[in-house]
Amino acid sequence: MKLNFDKEVVLNVSATKAWNLLAENYENVGDWATIIPESAARNENGKIVGRTCSSTYGDVQEIITSWDKENMTYSYEADGLPAMFKSGKNVWKIDPIGDDRSKVKMNLRMEMSALPGFFMGWMIKSKMAKDLEGLMEDLKHYAETGSPHPKKLKSLEKWKKHKAK
Repeated sequence: MKLNFDKEVVLNVSATKAWNLLAENYENVGDWATIIPESAARNENGKIVGRTCSSTYGDVQEIITSWDKENMTYSYEADGLPAMFKSGKNVWKIDPIGDDRSKVKMNLRMEMSALPGFFMGWMIKSKMAKDLEGLMEDLKHYAETGSPHPKKLKSLEKWKKHKAK
């Protein structure tokens, strides 16, 4: 089962600030995204080539596949996913819409493994759509205030307790 999600959000920050948050600090998505309690850079020869994320779906390994600072777009694909997924690719694009406003677009393409996709695909698609709406809300809040969304902070408390067990 293929899952396709196109999301966008308008931020009341410059495109440069949005790029710095999303791209230049790519490995730090866990600082602001509720569905990602932890993230870390994957390095090769001192250069960030991807990231590892703990997520509500399981651990995910990502590798950067394109990076275009001039056009403020980058993409990555999963090279390590929970067993219920076969593949995942994501593209982020930032467009300026004024001096202190920008539009962020995300284009996520996932493919579920056959068995879970057949039985649980509709449920996973619904959950992911809701989670991605929350991700865009988290991004807007963090970009505009410099602080994680309150739901992120609450989620982190649960994560820390879970991890301590």
